[in-house]
Amino acid sequence: LPSIQPINYYKASTVKGINKYRRMYSTATPNYENLLINPNEDGIDVAAKILSSGNIVGFPTETVYGLGANALNVDAVNAVFIAKGRPLTDPLIVHILNYSAALPLITLSEDEAEVFKSLTSKFWPGPLTLIVQASNLIPPAVTANTGFVGVRAPAHPLARRLLEKCNLPIAAPSANRFGHVSPTKATHVLADLGMKGVRVLNGEANGNEYGITNKETSCEYGIESTVLKIDGSCKTLFLFRQGVINQQQIEAHVSSSWTIQVISRAVPMTHNPPEDASNQSSLRTEAIGQEAPGQAICHYSPDVPCCIVRSVFTPTIVGSLNSPSKLLSLSKQDLRTSCVIIDYNSTLSHLSNQVLAYRDLSPTG
Repeated sequence: LPSIQPINYYKASTVKGINKYRRMYSTATPNYENLLINPNEDGIDVAAKILSSGNIVGFPTETVYGLGANALNVDAVNAVFIAKGRPLTDPLIVHILNYSAALPLITLSEDEAEVFKSLTSKFWPGPLTLIVQASNLIPPAVTANTGFVGVRAPAHPLARRLLEKCNLPIAAPSANRFGHVSPTKATHVLADLGMKGVRVLNGEANGNEYGITNKETSCEYGIESTVLKIDGSCKTLFLFRQGVINQQQIEAHVSSSWTIQVISRAVPMTHNPPEDASNQSSLRTEAIGQEAPGQAICHYSPDVPCCIVRSVFTPTIVGSLNSPSKLLSLSKQDLRTSCVIIDYNSTLSHLSNQVLAYRDLSPTG
């Protein structure tokens, strides 16, 4: 069987280290199904009451599942940071029902208002987050003390019905522990946040009343929204995060007097929230965070062992190597049941029929 020479993303790069993570993630996940909320009108009512009472709830959107809180309630917003282990320097996106619902939460110049209306008319409801100056209704914690807030009108029918029912702006990052891959199923949310007692509106459940037919995931896209800042002072649109809506689509719906600048950077995160929700004083910070979410160096990290494959060896060659301890040896069972290959230009295509899943990300893949 093939052995793979890996570069491990974890601190331990040896076979011993890999096996440690194998044991860690082979442990049975606790059953948190009692935390799921049915996707019907009664369930919407339950989720809305959770939000109105100042607590947090998971819910599906067309991008990924969000972890929602009343965006106007400071304690509820802080609960999101605590549950996720999210740095206070990483802002939250505020979800609203439509253009009109966004206006009390933001402050726009005349030029910004024109662009804001044009983009929301075309792309809302949908996967576009627009960053503008926040009004005094938005708590500083939502903006990471920057004074700017990202707003978005989701298209998912459950998210929209929840917004209608609770009649609140919902601050919601992705519903996972900070730095982990964003969830596209209710069960993904429970795997990360079930231990925190987070209830989740289940978009994949049978018997939903909102026309959702895909039981694998109710998240249509599975990646985060595009994040765009509107800055009228320099007539520039700053594209902080590229998502489903691309730069060309945006350019087609703004005046040629505006320019688009793509921001590509990774922001180190050093401020972590306390585990104790009662210690509100320790949640206060004077640190100024970044204006857009999802830019941390460790963002979207998988929580299973990941290796960059440099080469694959046959057993006869493995036996002749001087440093076999640096190799990751996999059995047929390992390959078939627990290995996913993300490839490019078919480099490892000869293993495609031996693994759990294979994807080639090249244009010809």
